[in-house]
Amino acid sequence: MEKDFNGPLGGKVAFVTGGGRGLGRAITGALAQAGADVFITGRTPETLESAIAQIEATGANAGFAVGDVADQAAMAQAVARCEAELGPVDILVNNAGTGAGGPVATADIDEWWRVMEVNVKGPLILSRLVLPGMIARGAGHVVNLGSYQAINPAPMVSSYATSKAALLRLTDSVAAEVIGNGVVVIAVSPGFVRTDMGRTAEAVMRENTPGFTEMTPEYVFEPEAVAGLICRIARGDADVFHGRLLHVRDDLDALLSNKDAVLAENRFALVFNAEV
Repeated sequence: MEKDFNGPLGGKVAFVTGGGRGLGRAITGALAQAGADVFITGRTPETLESAIAQIEATGANAGFAVGDVADQAAMAQAVARCEAELGPVDILVNNAGTGAGGPVATADIDEWWRVMEVNVKGPLILSRLVLPGMIARGAGHVVNLGSYQAINPAPMVSSYATSKAALLRLTDSVAAEVIGNGVVVIAVSPGFVRTDMGRTAEAVMRENTPGFTEMTPEYVFEPEAVAGLICRIARGDADVFHGRLLHVRDDLDALLSNKDAVLAENRFALVFNAEV
């Protein structure tokens, strides 16, 4: 499919971490088709080059940088390269993520903490790099790929659940800081996505969870469904849900048609309001 030069994201620049494969690749392709120019990062040059070729085939401009999202210097260079080649970042998608399975009682601490580095430090670094420009321009969208495991944890995935809970708190904290500055920050729970990472996670669950056979079908999604929701967020359809967590299985149009009630009942809010 070719880029829609008059599309809803025409003239926008999107920066996507982990954009070379799996869900990230679907996201970059959807953003490009919607009119955006796209810059991606990842750790494997071959997959990044392949993704760039796919993006450029749509007619979109594209660029990439090899680097670890938890490496502040590498990401600073990547953002600078994006700005030089494509322009300032209008849309940041913190997609890069990882996980480690197994019980805490026998966890490799370095492996466990590496999940925090990628899933929390990475989005923090990228947000820090692009937010000043977004605030100065009075516009921008930041999308963090969260997970329902942040609020509904399961055994054997403590590092992943902990990192995603921290990412949700980062999401609503940043959202509170940028209110009134034209920047929208939203978290997305993609459910179980049919990618290599998703299949690995399912294998870990099958090995470590007694009685587990397969993921609940109504929470299994194709990458394109998640990419479609992110495109809608990027074009501003969900701005009213600033600071909230949206799940790909929810009907965004239905939520929007009932937004006053949704907001009034604090649905999808990440803030905990329990009295202490």
